[in-house]
Amino acid sequence: VTALIKVGSKVVAATLDGGVFISSDNGSTWASLNDANTLNIAGTSSLSYNATTDELAVINANGLYLLANASTTTAPVYNLVSTGVPSGTALRTITNNGSNWYLATDQGAFVSATGAWTKAATGLATNNVTVVLPFRTSLLAGTIKEGIYTSSANSISWASRNTNFNNLETYAMEASGERIIVAATEK
Repeated sequence: VTALIKVGSKVVAATLDGGVFISSDNGSTWASLNDANTLNIAGTSSLSYNATTDELAVINANGLYLLANASTTTAPVYNLVSTGVPSGTALRTITNNGSNWYLATDQGAFVSATGAWTKAATGLATNNVTVVLPFRTSLLAGTIKEGIYTSSANSISWASRNTNFNNLETYAMEASGERIIVAATEK
């Protein structure tokens, strides 16, 4: 299992090589939530659910896919949504804040409100972004070898925030209430 998230009252799991699965009984039983774009595709690594639009985003080895009506569908149809992302880009994580989607890649951070992606890298010292985390009205970006950056979610321009942060290779971030948890290793 590479990712677990809540989709409405259900739980969705991504598996590295098996695809996406959904449970309506808190994980006691699981059903396939796949189509040909997600079933048994290698590298399913990131999920994000937008409760505002009821859309589920899935990253796998073949690209970034979006599922509409994610909390209620029984016959999933995923659509490829990578317009604006350069071919060959390594997709790392997908998140959202209810209005915009944020994509972390080896070519920088990208933002989309409509399915067309725009690079949002002003101020980043590297394109090697591992995670973009919406937090309140801000965004945080984790990078490989350049630490953590913050930006307003409204006008993306990144600023380094590495004071007292000695582990500059950031691999994951999660927010809960007032706190942010960061997973990182030594540079």
